[in-house]
Amino acid sequence: MKHYIHVDAGVRPNPGTTAAVGAVVKNGHKEIIATYTEIIKNPTKKFLNNNNMEWIAITKGMQFADKHYGEQIRELEIYTDSSTIELIVNKGKELKKSYQSYQYAKRALRILERVRKKYPVSVTWVMRKKNYEVNRIVSKVLYDELNKEI
Repeated sequence: MKHYIHVDAGVRPNPGTTAAVGAVVKNGHKEIIATYTEIIKNPTKKFLNNNNMEWIAITKGMQFADKHYGEQIRELEIYTDSSTIELIVNKGKELKKSYQSYQYAKRALRILERVRKKYPVSVTWVMRKKNYEVNRIVSKVLYDELNKEI
């Protein structure tokens, strides 16, 4: 059965010390069957920015879906509101070592290729308003985490 994942990430402030990534997994009927969120902290601010976190979100989303639903998945469509990810994955935009998110992109692309050996995977860019479910849960988790720190 075809499955769908919507992925998103957020950092406050951007760049910042606290980020959240998330995924909403849907079955072939586009019903939500699972959600995943993770808080990522780094007091040095060295890598917590929206671009890096979007790559981490797609990585974590694929890993989560494959681990929990891999036996059921026959095809996977991933939705992201990062046009850069879509350009690199689908349109062959060159991934240069100077790209600030290079190491996170390389890791995501390696995992994407590994998952594609099991079943077809496509990545589709969507406007943020079409990614609202995952955007909402990532924003809430991030908001809750930041309010705990006060």
